[in-house]
Amino acid sequence: MFEAGMDSLAPSAFFYLPNPIVVICDRLLIRAANLAAEQFFERSDWTADTATGNLPLAKLHIQLETDCDGWEQIMRRAAEHKANYQKVSETGLAELPPDEETAFRLRRPHGTVVAKLSASAWNHTGETFYSICFYRRRRHQHPPADFPAEQPSSEAPNRIEDHPEILFDSKRAKELAHLKTALLECGPRYGVLLSGDGRNCYLNRVASDLVEGTRFCNFQWLQDSHPLWDADFTHTIPKHEWPQAAAKLKRADIPEKHYGFIMLDGKRVILALEGRCLLDPVTGSYIGSFCFGRILGEFADVMEQKRDEVLRSFETITNSVPHFVWTANGDGTRDWFSKQWREYTGLSLAECTSDGWMKALHPDDLPRYNERRLQGYKAMMPYEDEVRCRRHDGVFRWTLQRVSPMECGQGKILRWYGTNTDIHDSVVARLKARRERAQMVKVMQYAQINVWAVAKDTRHFTMVEGNSFYTNGGRRKSEPWLVHDKPHWNDALASFDLSQDHLRTMQELVDKVMDATSPAGEAEVEIQGR
Repeated sequence: MFEAGMDSLAPSAFFYLPNPIVVICDRLLIRAANLAAEQFFERSDWTADTATGNLPLAKLHIQLETDCDGWEQIMRRAAEHKANYQKVSETGLAELPPDEETAFRLRRPHGTVVAKLSASAWNHTGETFYSICFYRRRRHQHPPADFPAEQPSSEAPNRIEDHPEILFDSKRAKELAHLKTALLECGPRYGVLLSGDGRNCYLNRVASDLVEGTRFCNFQWLQDSHPLWDADFTHTIPKHEWPQAAAKLKRADIPEKHYGFIMLDGKRVILALEGRCLLDPVTGSYIGSFCFGRILGEFADVMEQKRDEVLRSFETITNSVPHFVWTANGDGTRDWFSKQWREYTGLSLAECTSDGWMKALHPDDLPRYNERRLQGYKAMMPYEDEVRCRRHDGVFRWTLQRVSPMECGQGKILRWYGTNTDIHDSVVARLKARRERAQMVKVMQYAQINVWAVAKDTRHFTMVEGNSFYTNGGRRKSEPWLVHDKPHWNDALASFDLSQDHLRTMQELVDKVMDATSPAGEAEVEIQGR
């Protein structure tokens, strides 16, 4: 009889016994086997293609000693001694039957195992079952003299002592139990076991050192007294999202995630934790959860390491784009320059940091550039400007610099990111066109020539050059018309000092050309000048 809630311990105890055990019925069919038996016989499938689906005992290829009549004799002896189980000695303990040990051999790929087995009989639901336990032969015992000799294998020795991986004596079982405890306690990893009801937990040495040396505690107390934080220490983790609690709630393993933790001395550390759902190996029912992980280090060190990793990734990307990339801290002090920038300017990273990068800018552009830069920093807004940068060979070339801030969401700038793009050819072409246009305008002014361009669809001016007179609101203007005014053609004509006949002549001429009724035309009109 078991207490309520403990009836699942019996199959669990059988499954984890250190000695290999198989349970057979009187038809010599295997009805159950524990984990040690699976390892000993190197078999995980105990079913067979039979009517019952059970594996026959003969499939294990166990060779019994010669003075034994076979499995029937072993089963008969076990049944005869079954009555002795009921005898009670003066101490109140049942008297076990005398040892009924049988020597056997088991052929394995690496040699032959020589060991012994014993059997016991018991009844269940009106049927008799036999538990067969396999264990190591004591060193002072030897097989009977008539036990058939086994020829030594040239590949491997045939002594069981030469194969310690298959020994399952009680001493080795205790050693394995200690090893399992040491695995939880002596490793460098953080570990917390949570009971099946979610109320109590056990902390290993690493976890205990973080919480005042506590080993057994209430889970609610642990969460209230030593909360987990998010990796940035902005908020605490809800109790149901702790790895062991989430594993219990979801009945599933929880992948690794980074958490913040405040130690007893106030230091902030980062933990990498994951949760495991623990199930009964026999019934598959939930029996608890386990949270384990490692301490990554102090928060500042981890953040610095992350920043370096991000910077290395950022550097890999920026070194692949056709731009000169640089970064600055919140106050605008530049602290990093891409490989392209350093190769272009010929300056080392140490020479570029702080204000050293200004040596690469044209002296004539610095006053204007610094004013624009300071305006952008003060406004905390993106800005751009054109500035000449000196190449490593001493040649200055025009670049377009674009700068954008990265905010932290609290009205503060964390970093500035900027790029410089070579636009020298475009700027030179633009300046050349500007100079040529200015020369053309001067020639037309001195020659009293006026050039107009009108859009066909809208009849608005797109270009006006020359020494024309234009009145705007009754005011006479002597300067050339500005393109950005873009007056309508009829409004422009009305502003000229033309007679009605000349005005009509100009309108008809332009309309014919714009309507494609005439490819070109000319007319003589008189405009009153200065």
